[in-house]
Amino acid sequence: MPKALFVIFLFSSLFDWYNVKYGVRVFDLLAFIVVIFYFLAMSEFKIRNLNYQILFLLPGILMGLVYAKVHHVFFFLFSFYVLFNLYMNFSFDKRKLIKQIKIIIYIHVIVFMAQYIAFYTSGYVLLDYREAFGMRPLRIWNHTIDFFRAAGLYEEPNSYAVSLYMLSILYYILHRKIDYILVAACVTIFLSESLWGFGAVVIILGVVLIDKGVKLTYITLSFLSIIALLILDSELHFLFSPTTYRRFSIILTDGSFIARYGIDYQGTSMLSLFFGHGIGVDGYFKSFGGNGYSAVIYYFGLVGALGFCLVFYRAAGNFIYFMAILFILSTTPMIFYFMFWIWLALIYRYNYLDKREAAKKKYFLSST
Repeated sequence: MPKALFVIFLFSSLFDWYNVKYGVRVFDLLAFIVVIFYFLAMSEFKIRNLNYQILFLLPGILMGLVYAKVHHVFFFLFSFYVLFNLYMNFSFDKRKLIKQIKIIIYIHVIVFMAQYIAFYTSGYVLLDYREAFGMRPLRIWNHTIDFFRAAGLYEEPNSYAVSLYMLSILYYILHRKIDYILVAACVTIFLSESLWGFGAVVIILGVVLIDKGVKLTYITLSFLSIIALLILDSELHFLFSPTTYRRFSIILTDGSFIARYGIDYQGTSMLSLFFGHGIGVDGYFKSFGGNGYSAVIYYFGLVGALGFCLVFYRAAGNFIYFMAILFILSTTPMIFYFMFWIWLALIYRYNYLDKREAAKKKYFLSST
């Protein structure tokens, strides 16, 4: 992709650098500035997709304008329309794009491993400087129970797992091969000891095995092998901390699990359940928990959720990739982050282009 679009994607992958004083995601702001300059330099810009789907989201958008702050709606529409279509307006060299995605994964994996090795060899927490720049402090080392989990350039392991999951899925869809960079990404997600990250690795493995046409028997054996490894390690503690296994054993009463997935819907009416409360209206965290599904239903309602599913399925092109896209909403509400819409646009573009090229070849062969 053009260098500017690469920089925008790299910046957007650092989505959890949140400045407490000014209330902004720093690298999303930098990405926004680059987009504006790049957008102004473009000779033309076409809205190619996501036209009728916006109708499903209109109630949430309009109520957001009335009942919440306008900038919440603005940045959602900026992501949904401008960013998405910006990455749909260019013909990328697929091989070059794969290399660029690989570079981003390299950066995150190398920094993660440096932080991981530094702590376990010297007890030093590498990159613990975010507070000096007004960011929220790192949440990777609990001094009280001596529990450390590396997160690389991110605030916490969950954010690292989310970013590497998205990059890994995109890399595989473009590359359609299992190589060392995909393995390295999955290994570091595991080593982050994020509970959501464990599920993310299972989804990546499932997508790869099913896409490769591996028999169900071998897929089952692969997952059973992972479970057996975890059971063995729960005794040896070679890979993960005893604290992680304790969290697994009491998962339904784990504080972060309850905060993210505890269901206590506090909608005011059936109307709000179907059409939402509006983007940016306070309260989504108390509806179905602090996850992306909760945010979609609270802000846009079930009608809006259907609109998003149509967008996601159209981008995915098949049920397996569709489920991989849906899974990302089981944690942070990524629909409000720049990285998500760039990621979705690239998946959409190459699924669409691959299918179109395959159709052209089929037509050419049938006509000769």
